[in-house]
Amino acid sequence: MTETQQMVAKVIKTNNYDLTKRLPIGVLDHIVIKTGLQKNRVKTAILSIKRKNGIRIQKRKNIEKPQTNILVKKFQKFNVERLLPNQNKVSSEKILRTLIKLPLGGAGMIIGTSTPFAVSPNCKNNLLLTDELDIAIGLKMTCAHLPRIVVGNLISPEKAKIKGMFWKSINSTCNCDVIVDRVDRDSYTHHVTKLSENHSIAKVVLITSGVWSCCAPIKKKYGHDFNFQSPSLYLSSIYDNLHILAMVMYGQGCFKVHYVHRGNETVIK
Repeated sequence: MTETQQMVAKVIKTNNYDLTKRLPIGVLDHIVIKTGLQKNRVKTAILSIKRKNGIRIQKRKNIEKPQTNILVKKFQKFNVERLLPNQNKVSSEKILRTLIKLPLGGAGMIIGTSTPFAVSPNCKNNLLLTDELDIAIGLKMTCAHLPRIVVGNLISPEKAKIKGMFWKSINSTCNCDVIVDRVDRDSYTHHVTKLSENHSIAKVVLITSGVWSCCAPIKKKYGHDFNFQSPSLYLSSIYDNLHILAMVMYGQGCFKVHYVHRGNETVIK
């Protein structure tokens, strides 16, 4: 086996995935996260492993068009889409599992471009996506105060307005403090500082399109500083009560969750 095939095979063996059957939705993304490989390389490795083990590869024929999901169809008009729904779901679940391990109480905040509802442009993902709503509920259940939700509007003002409307239109978050405003390095620093100074425990969840340490091309393209890593490390070194969880993009199509506390940054496994 090649090194790539060995990495993929190890994850398959560890999780007891059955290669004689079609892999469930989300497994491929899980393997991508565990190995750090690109999705097409993982697919190729799985095919090679199947051939070496004598597993017959059947081509699917006459694939039926999925039945229309009424909720998805209703929400498509808002054009609030998620290009990597499975990756986002896996990372959201990691954030939730980490939140319940943090100290109870205090106050929480979701900041970035989060939305309680989204749809996928891929017709195969025929579901209303609510994983970021799960995070808001997770903060609500583990904090002493209702979470603050800050939706950034620098890139897509109209979409940000819709997302803010979504958050205020459901009973889970209608009483939360929802702010639709700029979210860049400076405003992020302001919001996180204010939360940390006003509460004994401060929990921040950063959800953007995966931007963490802003590179020169991104800054040149959008004209804004989206470096959230530097202020996160700095502020967490000043405020011992501050806990930050960030969804970070790796390469193309792979999210990882970073945890920042007391000036230290770790990747959640």
